[in-house]
Amino acid sequence: MLLLGLAVLAVAASAQQAAEAETATEERFPIVEPLGDGVWAALQPAARRFSDSNSVVVDLGGELLLVDTQADGEATDRLLDWIDATLDLPVRWLVNTHWHVDHVAGNERVVARHPGVTIVAHDTLEQDVPGRAADLLAEDADRLAAAIEDARAKLGRGEGLDGSALDAAGRERLAAQIAAAEERERALRETSLTAPSLLYTERLTLPAGDGAAPRVELLHFAAHTDGDTILWLPGPGILITGDVVDALPYGGHGHPRQWLATLDRLAELAPRVLAPGHGPVYREQIAEAGQDAQPEESEPGAGEQLERLRRLFADILAAVDEELSAGGSLESLRAGLLERPEMKALRALLSVDEAGERAFDDFVPATAERAWEEATAPEAESHAQGDPDADGR
Repeated sequence: MLLLGLAVLAVAASAQQAAEAETATEERFPIVEPLGDGVWAALQPAARRFSDSNSVVVDLGGELLLVDTQADGEATDRLLDWIDATLDLPVRWLVNTHWHVDHVAGNERVVARHPGVTIVAHDTLEQDVPGRAADLLAEDADRLAAAIEDARAKLGRGEGLDGSALDAAGRERLAAQIAAAEERERALRETSLTAPSLLYTERLTLPAGDGAAPRVELLHFAAHTDGDTILWLPGPGILITGDVVDALPYGGHGHPRQWLATLDRLAELAPRVLAPGHGPVYREQIAEAGQDAQPEESEPGAGEQLERLRRLFADILAAVDEELSAGGSLESLRAGLLERPEMKALRALLSVDEAGERAFDDFVPATAERAWEEATAPEAESHAQGDPDADGR
């Protein structure tokens, strides 16, 4: 999901540094990776994997399906440039996997360049995009504006963001960070959110242009949000998950218990390729004679990543249940959560760099707090999960 910390100037500075790193390494969105015949993932660079979303492009036979758009409008434009230059086909369908801003903010840019496009999503997005997403966008802009004012005051006093004294080079860097944050605030306030126009409830199969194109099934789950869409291509065994499966998922808006059940359902599909909303592609490796199926230096396979996340949600829920059984409190849960042995092991497994460690330390407590809320107010928080009979048939 789009980090709520966008409204903090330090995150804007980090985004600027990440952009500089992309320029230095020539890595910038989209990093295009084939998933199968006529299917491509458009990935964020590792430095931005928690800041903006991946996309997927599917050739349906003379027309394209695009999955998700980006919070950064210029990133969505670059993806559309790649589509026009490489595929030269119209985008007929745009599927939003859920309502978060980093998956829907670029919708208007797709509509402007491909006016025949139909935006598809679960029916909850009819209200959530113009409602919750728009509210979150405005809140981020307001918090960012307040952070900018604070940073300007510190710059005027010759202080850094941490209160330390600045030399001339430090003043120049902070001024550049403020300018980058001001540009980000302007972009947030100018973003117009376009809601989906074709809604479904439990399951939808998109029509293909010819018999050779893959069948694409849209399946509803309530895990990361109330209205998650999973896309399943049963022929090539490709699963496109939005943020239900990420390198490290955020659960603060979701349903952790249903999420755990959803991961079990997705594992039953036995995907050969899994394209997440954030992070790298996960592939099942076919072992050649005399070779290991999964080289140590590669990403985990699709099934392994599903199992890792299953372990994560199971331990979060176990921690919540233990605290409730002991008559404890949310504060006590927060204090001990990251010290659990299994949680420490999962942090080492899922956090491959400092950005991953920061995300883990932010996302896991938020998910636990959400699970606590649902456990202690079940009637207020109950939401029926869709039952799409997700067996690939």
